[in-house]
Amino acid sequence: MFEATPNVMLKPTESWRESLLDHRVMDLFFTIGDREADLIVEARKLCMSSEACVFCQLPMGRSSVPLELFEGVYVVHRKIREDSDMAQDSLQCLAQLASMHGPIFPDENAQVTYLAHLVEGLLNMINGIEIEDSEAVGIANIISNLISTFPRSVLTALPSELFGSFVNCLTLLTCSFGRSAALEEVLDKDDMVYMEAYDKLLESWLTLVQEDEHFPRGCFIQPAVQVFNSYIQCHLAAPDGTRNLTANGVSSHEEEEINELQEDDRELFSDQLASIGMLGRIAADHCIPLLTGYRLLIQEFLLSMINNRRPHVARICRLLEDRVTRLHGQLQRHQQHLMSTSDTDTGDRIVLDELYEDIHWIILVSGYLLADDPQGETPLIPSEVMEYSIKHSTEVDINTTLQLLGSPGEKPTSIPGCLTNVECLGMCPAEPATRAAALPGPQPWRQAMLQHYSSHIIQLEPGQRRLLSAVLRTSEVESRATRASLTQLLSPQMGKDIVWFLRRWAKTYLLVDEKLYGQISMPLSTAFGPDTEGAQWIVGYLLDKVINNLSVWSSEPELANDTVELLVTLVERRERANIVVQCENWWSLAKQFASRSPPLHMLSSAVQRTLMKALVLGGFAHMDSDTKQQYWAEVLHPLQQRFLNLINQENFAQICQEEVVKQEIVATLEALCGIAEATQIDNVASLFSFLMDFLSNCIGLMEVYRNSPETINLIIEVFVEVAHKQICYLGETKSMKLYEVCLMLLQVYSKNNLGRKRLDVAGEEEQYQDLLLIMELLTNLLSKEFIDFSDSGTRTSTNSLMSCLGKNEEMHDGALFADEVFRGQEQSSGGGRAVSAADVVLYGVNIVLPLMSQDLLKFPSLCNQYYKLITFICEIFPEKIPQLPEDLFKSLMCSLELGMTTMSSEISQLCLEALSPLAEQCAKTQEKDTPLFIATQHFLKLVFDMLVLQKHNTEMTVAAGEALYTLVCLHQRDAVIYQRLAEAFNGLTASSTPPTLDRKQKVAFLKSLEEFVANVNIYEMQGAIVFFPHSDSSMKMSDSDDEEPRLSAETLAALQEFYTESGRTGGSVRGDPFSVGAVEEDWRMSQFWYSEETAARLAEEVLQQAGEHGRIACVSAPSVYQKLKQLESSRSQRASTVLLEFDRRFAVYGEEFVFYDYNNPLCLPEGLLPQTFDVVIADPPYLSEECLSKVALTVQYLTKDKILLCTGATMEEHAGKLLNLKICSYLPKHNHNLANEFRCYVNYNSTLLS
Repeated sequence: MFEATPNVMLKPTESWRESLLDHRVMDLFFTIGDREADLIVEARKLCMSSEACVFCQLPMGRSSVPLELFEGVYVVHRKIREDSDMAQDSLQCLAQLASMHGPIFPDENAQVTYLAHLVEGLLNMINGIEIEDSEAVGIANIISNLISTFPRSVLTALPSELFGSFVNCLTLLTCSFGRSAALEEVLDKDDMVYMEAYDKLLESWLTLVQEDEHFPRGCFIQPAVQVFNSYIQCHLAAPDGTRNLTANGVSSHEEEEINELQEDDRELFSDQLASIGMLGRIAADHCIPLLTGYRLLIQEFLLSMINNRRPHVARICRLLEDRVTRLHGQLQRHQQHLMSTSDTDTGDRIVLDELYEDIHWIILVSGYLLADDPQGETPLIPSEVMEYSIKHSTEVDINTTLQLLGSPGEKPTSIPGCLTNVECLGMCPAEPATRAAALPGPQPWRQAMLQHYSSHIIQLEPGQRRLLSAVLRTSEVESRATRASLTQLLSPQMGKDIVWFLRRWAKTYLLVDEKLYGQISMPLSTAFGPDTEGAQWIVGYLLDKVINNLSVWSSEPELANDTVELLVTLVERRERANIVVQCENWWSLAKQFASRSPPLHMLSSAVQRTLMKALVLGGFAHMDSDTKQQYWAEVLHPLQQRFLNLINQENFAQICQEEVVKQEIVATLEALCGIAEATQIDNVASLFSFLMDFLSNCIGLMEVYRNSPETINLIIEVFVEVAHKQICYLGETKSMKLYEVCLMLLQVYSKNNLGRKRLDVAGEEEQYQDLLLIMELLTNLLSKEFIDFSDSGTRTSTNSLMSCLGKNEEMHDGALFADEVFRGQEQSSGGGRAVSAADVVLYGVNIVLPLMSQDLLKFPSLCNQYYKLITFICEIFPEKIPQLPEDLFKSLMCSLELGMTTMSSEISQLCLEALSPLAEQCAKTQEKDTPLFIATQHFLKLVFDMLVLQKHNTEMTVAAGEALYTLVCLHQRDAVIYQRLAEAFNGLTASSTPPTLDRKQKVAFLKSLEEFVANVNIYEMQGAIVFFPHSDSSMKMSDSDDEEPRLSAETLAALQEFYTESGRTGGSVRGDPFSVGAVEEDWRMSQFWYSEETAARLAEEVLQQAGEHGRIACVSAPSVYQKLKQLESSRSQRASTVLLEFDRRFAVYGEEFVFYDYNNPLCLPEGLLPQTFDVVIADPPYLSEECLSKVALTVQYLTKDKILLCTGATMEEHAGKLLNLKICSYLPKHNHNLANEFRCYVNYNSTLLS
């Protein structure tokens, strides 16, 4: 009935224990035997039958499994592996056996014994065979399931020799699959089975090393070295690597041309690179020097290209010596050839391309090795890198390193002491000297920079070059190559990689906040910490790099975009922006861009938008009032002035379609998008006031450019960005202004497009883009209803910004242009009627629905956005749905049915989520003759058919179950009719003798059938046909809006399968409501549970604060909730506790569980009344301001007064601002040590404070 999902986990009941835990069962899969071939064929028939496929599909009521079945399924994998189909079945069985968990294991010892047999058999099976490509994914799934299913305590309990053999096997398989995956790329295979298997094994490594504290110290270092080396080798060219080598060792260059059509490597292989980076950190003493050694080759290449001299390599290891010598000879001939002719030597270019590809992969690996890029969280230096930095902070020749870094244009081999012995791949310590005094420039910042490079920027073991130092030198020689007119020899891809690396590094390491770390390397703090001259130097260098790239590479949009993203990183944090605005180059860049001077005016639209975002963010750095006013006058005033001068020309209507005019309008609109994207909570007041006047004028442009789809699309996008970035921060007055101007936009678009025919594909594509943006705009406006961070206080003053922009008159005069468009039209703001988000959104829906068609819904992104919008409307404004015009209401209902029955499972789930609030609205009004009530009857049948009669994705079961329950509660009938239907059906089949095919019984059945159909027809005429038997009056909807509808005990037992993996029925939940520890931690759902001591301490705290018979709400804190229930069951004090949690496994706790998604912070059951909990304890699932802000809305809604918050130390400022909480000295601990420090915060006198 249900579609099987990939990698089904095996969870047999206790009745299977005797059979499946017998080691002889496992031996049947691995041990070599001599069964006949016909037995194997017969076994395969059994395996593929509907009754007995694999263990998870066997009838669970059987108490034992006959050994003949196992023998029939597979005698030995080695014997049947030549039959690829049977081998797949065998591997699927083994993968499910590797995922076995649950009550079948009586204790941990049983798990250890089972796992030992499984691992030993797996090693015996793999040992000595060459794995076929058809087996790779299956074997990878076995290992992945084994590592992800069994607890770390079980893995560590394995015999050390066996565990070591397993790790070695995993290492060899990973390296082997990696080499085979590289070969697949060279051969351009369609089915990348080894790549899939390689990704799966790397994920397994990531799972292991992230919890390495459970394993013997250092046990993963050598495996990490081997996997890391293998990855580097596969991505380097011969002779040191195997990239582009076929199986027979022949080099192929065709794949490089194919790669140009693919996604960027850093996105395409991001998961691989993240895993390799993590493994590299585990073995930092090896991996960082390895990369640095290869990077030396890059520097020698670029420097020799500029200087046209043979590099001195006498002190470099043979690997670098051979490669640099070859490279120098090729470049020398290439440069001489360029001086004599304009032709290009193809053979030489191939060698250069191979070298650039080496650079590309080394920089990518280095970036992932040094830093993570967490989305929505504060980036932190990886703990392994920090430990490595501290460990080697004293093992460096400071003077030599300083001279090396202070001379980025010199060859490393020319610096005294840089290569004083023959140590391989790096720079050895020199004799103590006083070379620092000889360097030009002020000494303090150079000393600070030196200490940073010596220690933090990956101080390697003595004699190794630093990674960041190498990247900076590569960047410098690239810049010098452009100045030497050798740009044609450079690679734009290398330029992209350099600025990507520098951006990733700057986010994590530049101006590091010492409060975020328990221990920090002192040279790091003194080099690039706050208020250091080293930080000023590196910011200035990066800013120079940005300006140089925008000048040289303006025709390379991807490189230019990466470059301006680096600029955004420099100014998005106020501390860095304060340094940036002190650089003269920053002001020059701002003036050049504001005046549209070359080459910046040739940048792509996307790059110009991001550049404007960076310039606006920089304007909110710390400056005195005069300087700030001067800055805004130079950055934004020219934009405003040009726009007003253009649209206020008397002949604008005649010249508006000229290409120069359209380019100016488009550039202005792109700049407005960039300004909106720069919105932050402390600058929203200034930017909103500035943008609002532009929005008013954009309404007029909608009319002028109604036949220019590109411009219309961009105008709508401006509104989308403003609503997306600013609506949640705006107070009521400013929100009204935004609603009104958005309503005007929709009016103009509706007037110009309703009834308009799209005759070609291009026209349909244009309409698709417009509708997608309009729906995104409506969704953003709708978000104000449940995400609102506005307050009545005064934010950043707008005086300095607005005074320099001439706000008093000029922009208001420009607004006359918009008035001209609507002359004679009724303004939405007239009559004193306030516009709400509901008005705008429903008006927008009225525009969107008539324009939608099934052909347009074939665009996945449009379809998804459309149904998201419908679902939001049904959830937030269900009372307005019955009031819609008839045609609009029918279109909405037809859209829901279409989404449920013909769209993807994701769309179907959205439609199901929309049904519950509609049914609840009908129950509140108690009106049974409305179109909405009639429509819900139809949807009840659809949902029932979907659940019972049709195949569907099991992930939809929860949403379908909730919709079904609500609809059943709404559509109930007289219990007498239920009884009559049951009696009629029983009469149809009643007989004292078994049915036979004789005439007498057939005649009796036909007579009973006539009576049954007659009775059913009567009930149908009474409108009483329903789908479910009525057994309890509690199924009726309550007359009270505050009382939640409740299921009967029988129905609760039947629906419990929708909500829990444990198989418990509703009755068992009530019989054992606490089930302490029944649900285990799942890190994949961002669950990191407290230690036993911390959970007990926090539970005691909230019990004490709640008092006798108090009410406690646990928001995303399941481990505290379980401890609370445990404590309550062992003491006389009682408290009412509710758990708000995203993980539906906690539904086993019955009515105390409330499904909670922080993205919808106020989407709570009506039974959870506001300010009714004595104490609320919350643990937001993510360390981000966005997540905490949304959880804070929930907490404020629930609590009477007392709040206990558990989150990262980095969130202290936000906790105080959002909830007025104070940080406690008590340090909570987790079962798994986390990289981020966690703290508790309270708003009352607590023992946790001291």
